[in-house]
Amino acid sequence: MDDAQLRRRSALIAEALERDPATLEGWLATLPEEEARAVRRALELQARPDAGNLGGVSADRFAHALAAAVDRGAIPAAHAGDRFGPWSLTHKLGEGGMGEVWKAERADGLYQGAAAIKLLRADVDRHVLARRFAREREVLARLDHPNIARLLDAGLADTHPFIVLEYVEGRTLLEHAAQRKLSTRARVSLVQKVAEAVAHAHGRLVVHRDLKPHNILVTDAGVPKVLDFGIAALLDAEGQAGDGLTRATGRALTLEYSAPEQVAGTATDVRADVYSLGVVLYELLAGSRPHQPKDGTRRSLEYAIVHDEARPLAGSFDASLVAVLARALAREPERRYPTMAAFADDLARWLDARPVTATTPTALQRLLLWSRRNRALSIATAAALVAVTVGLVAAIWLAEQARGQERVAVAALADAQQQALRAKAALARAESESSRAEREAANAQQQAAIATSESDNAKRGEAKALAAEAASRRDKAQAESEAGKAKAVSAFLVDIFQAADPEKAKGEKLTARDVVDAATTELDRRFATQPETRAELQRTLGTTYTSLQRPDKALPLLLAAANAEEAKSGKGSLERARILLSLALAESDAEKFADAVGHYREALPIVEAADGPVAESVALGKVYLTFAQCKVEPNDACLVTSEKLAEDVRARLGETHWLYAEAQNGRATGLSVIGRWREVPGVLRPLEPILLTPPPGKVVSALTIRGNLAISIYRSGDIVGAAARLGPLTDDLAKVLGPDANQTLIHRWYLAEFQRQLGEYRDCQAQNAQLVEVRSRTSGPDHALTIDVLSKAAICARAANDPAAAKAYFDRALAALPEKDVPPQRSVLRALVGLANVAIDAGDLPRATALLDRSQALITALKLETGDEWLMLCALRATVRSATDAPGAAAQLSADFATPTGARTAGSHALKGILSYVLAQAGQSDRAREESATARKLAATRIPATHPYFAVLDHVDAIASGDPAKKAATLAALETAAKRPATLPLAPLWFTL
Repeated sequence: MDDAQLRRRSALIAEALERDPATLEGWLATLPEEEARAVRRALELQARPDAGNLGGVSADRFAHALAAAVDRGAIPAAHAGDRFGPWSLTHKLGEGGMGEVWKAERADGLYQGAAAIKLLRADVDRHVLARRFAREREVLARLDHPNIARLLDAGLADTHPFIVLEYVEGRTLLEHAAQRKLSTRARVSLVQKVAEAVAHAHGRLVVHRDLKPHNILVTDAGVPKVLDFGIAALLDAEGQAGDGLTRATGRALTLEYSAPEQVAGTATDVRADVYSLGVVLYELLAGSRPHQPKDGTRRSLEYAIVHDEARPLAGSFDASLVAVLARALAREPERRYPTMAAFADDLARWLDARPVTATTPTALQRLLLWSRRNRALSIATAAALVAVTVGLVAAIWLAEQARGQERVAVAALADAQQQALRAKAALARAESESSRAEREAANAQQQAAIATSESDNAKRGEAKALAAEAASRRDKAQAESEAGKAKAVSAFLVDIFQAADPEKAKGEKLTARDVVDAATTELDRRFATQPETRAELQRTLGTTYTSLQRPDKALPLLLAAANAEEAKSGKGSLERARILLSLALAESDAEKFADAVGHYREALPIVEAADGPVAESVALGKVYLTFAQCKVEPNDACLVTSEKLAEDVRARLGETHWLYAEAQNGRATGLSVIGRWREVPGVLRPLEPILLTPPPGKVVSALTIRGNLAISIYRSGDIVGAAARLGPLTDDLAKVLGPDANQTLIHRWYLAEFQRQLGEYRDCQAQNAQLVEVRSRTSGPDHALTIDVLSKAAICARAANDPAAAKAYFDRALAALPEKDVPPQRSVLRALVGLANVAIDAGDLPRATALLDRSQALITALKLETGDEWLMLCALRATVRSATDAPGAAAQLSADFATPTGARTAGSHALKGILSYVLAQAGQSDRAREESATARKLAATRIPATHPYFAVLDHVDAIASGDPAKKAATLAALETAAKRPATLPLAPLWFTL
């Protein structure tokens, strides 16, 4: 079926829905047989089972009862407290042409809930509206979509007909966008969801015909809900008028959002809804509607809608978005999107940075769209291209300035030469006059002296002009050199960028790492004789490697760039200081915290002197310095930098400024590092108003800080609350940055960990399996982060009773481990500890011992003897030792946990549980029961009561009792609760470690 047939078929179905049933068959008989058959089939599809019997009242009985009710006389006015079925009215929300809308609450005690109840108005001609009221109930029953307010119930209370709708707590579309200060992308995303909802209704033969911002509410969670579906298609001229231009006429349309054919009174179909939603999107983006009456009258507005094209979207909007909106707002229906689904699809294409069907993209537009879709690939060149653009502009400006100076110098030289000629002529005249007469000799000599002086002045002017000309030539040469350098960099980056084009990559899927690797490889060859250009690119590529979590590759590039800048401008150079800040960040990522602290302390005073004490560059540098300082010296002194920063920002900018949130986040990070993580929620929670409405460009930072809050809540013991926060945050990060972005993956890693802690092992295994796939693809199969998630996937697979998958992950992780731990990496340490946990659970204690020995060497190299990894290592070592030397294991673990670092175990149900297990095996029954009781109390507030952890503690208590029968029974109960066999000794993963 072509577009023309589809449009005609759609119009016929819409007309059939409007016709009176008594005249329908006669009208169908006038249609060609094939079209009549298609319309009948469509009308049959609208009859859904749930539309026939809702709330115990069938559609037909509802209509007949409603007609009988209005025939019996006036419908009484409603009042607060009136009951309608199980619902009790609380207050009136509003009223329209057909009915009143009240808020109601469930009053039968079955459950608590609110709803919106629509009642037939008592002050209108009820015979005219009764049939339409019944039909609205039937129409709404067909619709079931998350972005459409649902029909919940319908019925008759005495003589009062009512319809119960989902109550939507929220703001209108325009109010929500203004209050949240939504970006263009966020606004388009809301309308795209509305378009999908309306397309769902069109598929069930329901046309809205009154789409406007007032009929679209957005919840606090950002979910749009379309209201009053089917009403506009059912109302007629009897609908009550509104204020100003918002008056219903003819088919109950709201003029400002009506399609031209609606205003003209000609045949309409689903494309009228496309137009109306286009007006909504236009107003949401531009702040005004596409048609404005010339004289402010209704007649003028009607004329503009029918006869004038919609004003193009003005401002700095993307050309593709302008084209999409122009097609939706085309005056003739045949030039619009043929369906609402097509409109929704093009909006989705724009959101995904794919070419839209509304326009044919140019080659440049295709390249730009490609870079938006492949954000990970284009990030490698984005910063450098910006620098190149600025460099080109600056170089061109400098060249123009040099050319201007050259023109001035040449003019000055010509003027000096003219003065010299005049001086020479004067000297000749003076000499001639001197020879004629003796009496004029004195005068001649005087004239000669003057002429000689003028000649000397002219020579000095000529020398100055020559010097100015030389200086201008040097400036010109330097400007041309800068322009040449910028063009060379541009050409280099374009070559590298084009190499990543799938059309030129011979079908291979290239990653951002591939692009940056290629650029780095080519760097020395392309710029061997251009050290300054090479240094600029080294800096750009170094920072890119840092963002790709490859500090090992970032460090040599950034160090080389810093050295080149030092050789060029000296140690006190501002540019060198800025490079050092980037270098320090990469050093922190590489666990070289002492080096990072040194570079931060060297660079920050220089940058602060140039930018100011509360500039963003300085503030973020101090935040990162706090983290590194606390890693090097984990005590209260390391917090001073961030605390002082927070005080400065509060005093100069106020607590509502974004940098205050950054400063407090730095303090919170430091508190977490030094073990004072219970204080972190108290620092971050007051920031939530700022974090929920971040300034432009800070959305990702806000989401990250909110993620830090969720993680701190988890570490404080509220695992359920943390998981509830982190899930939506991770989804938001995936929408903003993409599912493969590093920040998204970090938060998904934590989400998987929360799932493991809560005993949701299958979900944890699935989450980690996805992380393994993405990390292998984006970071590389041998990257430390990939090895880390492989170990976590193996743990969850063991807990989920999938030993085959666990072994596969375990073997992949072992094969990917680096041969030598140079440089030492914390992610590798985490992976080793996780793999040792798996080995113990599988009964392979020799392999576990080898992995723990390597872990201990890494802890020493990384100076993490006071970190969480050391506590985990102690628990794992004690578990292995307990198999052959339970008393020695108990003594060693007790001593480890008695250290200042071990004091942190007081709040860990996992470590307390492991200690109780080791003590019970060593025969220290009283202490074992004491530690078990503490562990049980801690766990009761953190994990579900059905968690196998509690069965583990039952087994520990049985061991402590010395009763073999209890020990055997609790072990069997443990295996039943965990749905998997247990290998002794029980690995720490049984205790959620």
